[in-house]
Amino acid sequence: LLTLIDPRAALRLPPAPRGGKAVIARLGGQAVAIAVDEVHDVIYLRSEDMQPPPAMLRERCGAEVCGTAPYAGRIITVVDLSALVAREDWIVDQHV
Repeated sequence: LLTLIDPRAALRLPPAPRGGKAVIARLGGQAVAIAVDEVHDVIYLRSEDMQPPPAMLRERCGAEVCGTAPYAGRIITVVDLSALVAREDWIVDQHV
């Protein structure tokens, strides 16, 4: 059983069309599937490439946005997946 999360609602973005794609990420020892629109590339950012997020971006999308970074002539938004998955409103604590 794999948990699928759609971060759009948490980041205050419009819903994605149904039938989208997902990627699997390992967070600690747990695998989580994350709904995505598309994967263009996988990159590793150096800490010195990261910039703090603009206040307006953090206000709009929440505390899980941890920064921005240059990539391919553009600026990308960096999201803290561990913080996103740990959101209190996403934790299910039910016994079946």
